[in-house]
Amino acid sequence: MSDTLKLEIPIDDDLLHKSKPKGIRSIVSTFPPLNKAKTTLKKSDPNENDKQSEKEQVVVNRFITSKCIGNGGFGEIYLAKDREQNDLLVAVKFERTNTQRRQLPIEKCVFEIMHDSIYIPRLFYFGTHKEYTILAMDLLGPSVEDLLSFTGRKFSSKTVCMIMEQVLRGIEALHNRSIIHRDLKPDNFLFGLGAKSHLVHLIDFGLCKNFRHPLTYEHNSYRIGKTLTGTARYCSLYTHHGIEQSRRDDIQCLSYIMIYLAKGFLPWMSIKMSHRKKRNEKLMEIKESLTANELCKDLPYEFELFYKYSRTLSYTQRPDYGYLRNLFLAVINSLNETFDYIYDWHLIVKMFKENLKEGRPILTKRKD
Repeated sequence: MSDTLKLEIPIDDDLLHKSKPKGIRSIVSTFPPLNKAKTTLKKSDPNENDKQSEKEQVVVNRFITSKCIGNGGFGEIYLAKDREQNDLLVAVKFERTNTQRRQLPIEKCVFEIMHDSIYIPRLFYFGTHKEYTILAMDLLGPSVEDLLSFTGRKFSSKTVCMIMEQVLRGIEALHNRSIIHRDLKPDNFLFGLGAKSHLVHLIDFGLCKNFRHPLTYEHNSYRIGKTLTGTARYCSLYTHHGIEQSRRDDIQCLSYIMIYLAKGFLPWMSIKMSHRKKRNEKLMEIKESLTANELCKDLPYEFELFYKYSRTLSYTQRPDYGYLRNLFLAVINSLNETFDYIYDWHLIVKMFKENLKEGRPILTKRKD
């Protein structure tokens, strides 16, 4: 059985009051084993038109869906109005109930566990609609990856630090609840809307897993021979080597994302191989060959310290989140800036408005 299917979730809070705690329950223990082939949505599905019309109607007598706004390994995400909340706009995820690698039940559990975190979207509904499992959550704004493209594929050090400081707080909250994310990437960091437009939110919890027993805090055993879970571009070297993931892997993953946002690229992004295993092996070779100084060249020294620290963590060690956050704050202070939530794209939009007001071209012409 795939490692992904063994996600363990904390026992209900009521069990904390019982004299003899029971073991952890697996929410997907009855699912059949996975085939090694990658699961994809079939473009030639004869029922595709029927599915489309279904999603454009009322779902579970509550959500009025409209257009598709995203998709992933689980299925598709639709924009919808919630009739029980004065037509509040929400995002509704659809996943076929016969999917072997079911992610939405895992996401639902994480949402419930993390309901009090400002860095995790709110869950509004979880249930089934015909042949689909559906999950309704906060509608969020653009992803960090989208904003990186908007700003010219590179963020200032201040913007990187404000984003990463918030992401680190969200990851710390997950870890404190005995959960690791295992698929951190800029596409999974989304800004909120309205009053929450300055806050970064973590999404996509379908690959989350308990790294320890949620009651006894007994850490999972060290194991090897695991398949790569997550996104190869950002995953840790331990994950490349098939070692069971723990908190250190999320932190090392963040270090690669930090460098990517500051530079707009990573040295191994140029690798083009159709064979996934060989490509991942080449990624690992490059990651291992680069020193911290080479990887963080021309970046604030605190970024290098973050990366070095992520490489020193042991399998069961609790990361020093406070130390890592202070590295980002130190960079902002060294720039004589403040943590004011004014990001690079705000300055670009301001420039657009000023150019429009003065009658200048909104976008400057590129030099050939």
